[in-house]
Amino acid sequence: YHHRDGTETLVFDGLDDNIRNPVYCDSGHVLFRKDGPNDGVWAVPYDPDSRQVGGEPFLVVSEGLWPSVSGDRTLLCATGSGVLNWQLVRCNRSGQVVATYGEAQDVTPFFALDPRGERVVLSVRDGESTQLWMLDLVRGTQSRLTFDDDHYLAACWTRDGMFVIASGGPSTSAQSLELHRFSVEGLVPPQVLGTGHFPAMSPDDGALLHTAFEEEGGWNLLSMGLTAPDGAQAPLQVSSDPVRVAAGSSWQYGGTISPDGGLVAYVSLETGRDEVYLRRYPQGDQKRQVSVDGGGWPQWNGTGDQLYFMNGLNVVEVAVERQPAVRLGTLKTLFTRERGEDQNGVGWPLYLQVSADGESFFMLYQADEEKGNRPLMVVERWNGQ
Repeated sequence: YHHRDGTETLVFDGLDDNIRNPVYCDSGHVLFRKDGPNDGVWAVPYDPDSRQVGGEPFLVVSEGLWPSVSGDRTLLCATGSGVLNWQLVRCNRSGQVVATYGEAQDVTPFFALDPRGERVVLSVRDGESTQLWMLDLVRGTQSRLTFDDDHYLAACWTRDGMFVIASGGPSTSAQSLELHRFSVEGLVPPQVLGTGHFPAMSPDDGALLHTAFEEEGGWNLLSMGLTAPDGAQAPLQVSSDPVRVAAGSSWQYGGTISPDGGLVAYVSLETGRDEVYLRRYPQGDQKRQVSVDGGGWPQWNGTGDQLYFMNGLNVVEVAVERQPAVRLGTLKTLFTRERGEDQNGVGWPLYLQVSADGESFFMLYQADEEKGNRPLMVVERWNGQ
């Protein structure tokens, strides 16, 4: 909007897109940042004297940020290209950052907190591959877990804390990802359990929940049985017929099983928007919608009577009663992230992990956003083209 002499004039209507950082250039244009499709720095012809829009808006700098124009029409803006480093932080129930861990680094949006809340597995990019690293939250040290040329994108811990299950492979294509089992102590050789993405273990480590592509449907939520006839420190046997827990033509992902093993919370895109749902596990029936205005990455507390998920920048809590039947409480927004976008860079909802006591919330904050560490673009004598 243009405000002048008590009058408000609409310059550009972004509809569902977020519009920010408007500046005026004496070429007769208003420049601004537009989020959403074709994000970047845009411009629209505008005469502030007549308060008339003189044409259609157009893209100036793809993925541009924070435009600024000098008196000689030198355009300066940051760009969204380049490496973005992320810092692991811990927030309390009020959203205050109470601890930061490790160094800011180039990681995937997904990480895994161990059952005791003392270690986190990160997927760290090094330019040629994406490797698993284990960050000790108590000692502050970081050690490498995998040593190959593959890309490991998402991981989970076994409940005993002895193994990490990760989706990965030579390609980052979701359809080609395999589920790998790694011994944290290196006592057992790595084992491929099957194909899939976004793994999550059952409370007894006897089943692995994951998302997998099925030709007759889509990206479905499956559960594969796991047995250890020779003990945990040996290769596992995998059931030949995975159980289909949730299926549909869209993505079903981010599944997590309740501590008592009787419910599964997950995310589905069936309405065209990420929403959190609840079903019985492993039957997959008695479906309930949990979120009402978008939701991602549900997490249980240690007793299974509270569920947490992301809603844009908001962390939401909901009570889950089990007796005499499953009943959901009122949604409660605990806090809003201090900074960040509603989604991460590849379109997934923002990720989080929650401690068993429901008091600590682990997230990735973009370090570059705070430090201004982005490439800059300069355009001299910009004339509206």
